[in-house]
Amino acid sequence: MKFYKAVLSVSEEGVIVNFIKFVSIHQTEHYYFCVRDDRYDYAKIIIDNDRNKNPVTLLKNNKIGVVKVSKTNSRTIKKSKDEAIDSLVYRTEKRVRYVSIALGMCKLFLKNKDLIMEGRYGEMLVPNTLDFVNENYIFD
Repeated sequence: MKFYKAVLSVSEEGVIVNFIKFVSIHQTEHYYFCVRDDRYDYAKIIIDNDRNKNPVTLLKNNKIGVVKVSKTNSRTIKKSKDEAIDSLVYRTEKRVRYVSIALGMCKLFLKNKDLIMEGRYGEMLVPNTLDFVNENYIFD
């Protein structure tokens, strides 16, 4: 069974979507164990040479990366290219959210760097940032 992971990349033509292909080499009730498509032939030789051992262990011992893919739901590796692109969109939106929060924090720090003062617990406190923290973080 083949699987795909979509990743963003750049080329001379602009931003492109590449697909990393994976092939299942072993499965259990809940998981597929996969290797990259370009390593499949080598992995098959290793597995065929010693059929008495667990194929996943054999491959790991031979420094071949094995990816465990859930049969019910995998966050990044999908069964079709369309599903892989949908996953890429979701992961990219999430990444943009985290990066925008980090960028906002950096901008606030640079804006208030001359006003830094000592906090209650010995840390240095950046003033005028409480609203930003309350909008973007939840503390238990």
